[in-house]
Amino acid sequence: MAATLANLVQGFAWRLPDGVAPEDMSMEESFGLSVSPKEPLVAIAEPRLPAHLYTTVH
Repeated sequence: MAATLANLVQGFAWRLPDGVAPEDMSMEESFGLSVSPKEPLVAIAEPRLPAHLYTTVH
């Protein structure tokens, strides 16, 4: 899990959708069997490198 998360963080530039400011995001939690955010995080992932540098695994 840690390696997958590290690859996502390192391989992409992350930003919020247009019109969403960091201070507008809710940090409230909902409680149940596990603690999760009341509102899901929506983030836009943009590749850091040009598309031709990424390979496809067949």
